[in-house]
Amino acid sequence: MNRLSAETEIWVELKTQNRQAAEVLADELTRTKSKDRVVIMSRSREIMAFCCEKGLSCAWRVERDLSEPIETLSVPAGAALVLDSALLDEQIVIALHDKGVTVFGAVSQRQKEAQRLTECGVDGMIGNVQVIG
Repeated sequence: MNRLSAETEIWVELKTQNRQAAEVLADELTRTKSKDRVVIMSRSREIMAFCCEKGLSCAWRVERDLSEPIETLSVPAGAALVLDSALLDEQIVIALHDKGVTVFGAVSQRQKEAQRLTECGVDGMIGNVQVIG
């Protein structure tokens, strides 16, 4: 296969907090007509919000050392939230879903961890896990 199928979605972690770099990426995805197949993930809320404003699919990667409760996070409209699996339980997922937030769990290679997140109701998982169901 020399082309990606139309169903392929690519997740890109943007590690820079440089807004100009994010703008270059947004412009390139728009120019190549591929912004509907790419999800930009950033640990920076500001960069993630900027990418959402540019019409990109975005996910905010939240770290373990939060200073506020997860349920009260202000997630920009249209953005997903990617949380370490240790931060997630069913009540948190329900609270975030009630606010209209799509929730992804970041998992390691443990099958039990993936199964627990599935039972919590996450929308998807990011990691190197094979889920058999």
